[in-house]
Amino acid sequence: MNKLWIKWIFLVVFAVLFLGGCQKQEVPVSNPEENQYVIYYLNTGITRLEPVEYVTETRDVLDLIQELYQQLCTVPADLDAASPLSSKVELQRLQWDQNVLYMYFDANYTMMSSSQEILCRAALTKTMTQIPGVE
Repeated sequence: MNKLWIKWIFLVVFAVLFLGGCQKQEVPVSNPEENQYVIYYLNTGITRLEPVEYVTETRDVLDLIQELYQQLCTVPADLDAASPLSSKVELQRLQWDQNVLYMYFDANYTMMSSSQEILCRAALTKTMTQIPGVE
């Protein structure tokens, strides 16, 4: 009987320790009505997106596009992440027409690896489509 109790206690302690390590990571949520947006950076391994909450006072769509783009290019010092765009890549121009945002980059954009380009597109899309009026 003693061995059975020891096994049960061991099982319960193991389950508590195992399940205690399974915490959900809190993901920031955008709320454009309250000027809260999520900027998507790359993790240091350049394997996935890192969402970071950003609050602004800007309401104008074109100004907001510019501001969020600048935030994408400038990673906060306290964040262990990378910009989705290389410092060599420059935005040539952007055009916002009937809820569609067109972003034109220089030739350095094509020099990115395919995996970085996919993550870059995802970061740009997920960040910019939070703006009301950009689909």
